[in-house]
Order: sequence, then structure tokens, then C-alpha cells
Amino acid sequence: MRFVVNSIVVAMFCASGAAFADCVADLGVDEARAAYVGAQSAEASGDRRAAVLGYRRAQGYTCDPNPVAAEAARRAAPLALELGRRAEQVGRLAGGNDSAFTWFEAGGYYAQADRVLW
Repeated sequence: MRFVVNSIVVAMFCASGAAFADCVADLGVDEARAAYVGAQSAEASGDRRAAVLGYRRAQGYTCDPNPVAAEAARRAAPLALELGRRAEQVGRLAGGNDSAFTWFEAGGYYAQADRVLW
């Protein structure tokens, strides 16, 4: 009898259609949008460092589709490339938050980041 009751309970959970798994995300969709808007403001005011960091934050993993991730990556790339090249010119290649490696990575320029790391 116990097997039958347990089977019925399991069948009810399976048929309910509800998902009982948790999503572990970096941020919510609203937070991603807010980071994107903040990055746009930083970019408009000329603060390229804050803009790149904001765009990187806006690209974070969300449980629901992230509506700003692709545009944030597109906008961060040229800014990060410029910051990486400047850091490389003055010899800040790797280590620290303002190094060429850090900026190249932030912009998705992984080959350049590896090059300055070596």
C-alpha cells in the first residue's frame, strides 16, 4: 500500500508541470538593465572605465534571457580595446584592475589579453 501511495505522490509532482529547481544567477534582468543604463550614462559623461565595467556587469548571467547582454558587449568592446591599448603603451601589461590584460579581457579581446599576459 505504501508503494502505491508514494507512486501516486510522485506522479502528481511529475504531472503538475511546475519546476522546483532554483536558478543561481549573477543578477536579475532588472539589475542587468540598470547596469546597462548606468554604463550608458558613464559613457556619455566620458568615463570609459566605468562604462566598460557597467557594460560587463550588464552582460551577467540571468535566469531569464538577458535582453541587454548582446548590446552591452557590442558597446563595451571598442571602449575596452582603447583602454587596453593605452595601458599597454605605458607598460601596465598584467596585474591590477587597470592593466592591459584586464581591459582586453573585459572587451572580449582574448588573443590580445593572452599576448600581454605572456
